[in-house]
Amino acid sequence: MSRLRRSKSAAWRRRQESDTHVLAARAAGYRSRSAYKLLEIDNSHRLLRQKMRVADLGGSPGGWSQVLRQRVGQNGYVVAVDLLPMEVLEGVHFILGDFTEPAIQQQITAALGGAADVVVSDMAPNLSGIAVRDQANATALSASALAYCQAGGLKKGGDFLIKTFAGEEQGEYRQLLIKAFGSVKVIYPQATRKNSRECYLLAKSFKLTPHPTGEES
Repeated sequence: MSRLRRSKSAAWRRRQESDTHVLAARAAGYRSRSAYKLLEIDNSHRLLRQKMRVADLGGSPGGWSQVLRQRVGQNGYVVAVDLLPMEVLEGVHFILGDFTEPAIQQQITAALGGAADVVVSDMAPNLSGIAVRDQANATALSASALAYCQAGGLKKGGDFLIKTFAGEEQGEYRQLLIKAFGSVKVIYPQATRKNSRECYLLAKSFKLTPHPTGEES
């Protein structure tokens, strides 16, 4: 390992050990600090309710899935999908695969038994360090998540929460959501790390009737 990589690794470990949300997640048994972002959003905006069916895109290692499972209760259902494996989590059906593939999307809908009440996405692309490429990959993932909702993955009147990054592309994506949902809010959770460009778009009341081809009916 190069000196630069060792330095970055040491800095990351120091940041982890001093991060209050990391420490809180360990104490509470959450698999990731990001669980607190979803908890904060749900507490403020009442996204989740008992008995809901939820699709968790980019679910590994399972921090969001844990929160979802708690909030929808024993009579709800959570299906998580990720390219990375996830340790078994009671009450959560996990699908290992590339969410952008139609076959994987069909598996999610089938596992849920139909369209989701809520679709959440904490997906992020593997970063190359090249800003233009990374932004393009993030935009493509966001587009795939919305297309899934419009192709029958999300029921009419359902809600959609997705991670995004501040910038011109976010504004364009937000306009797409405004056309498809009754309301759209930009949320900056307090649990987000300082100096991060990440934020979340919460789109409520899906206006389009789900259709297998993604067309409005």
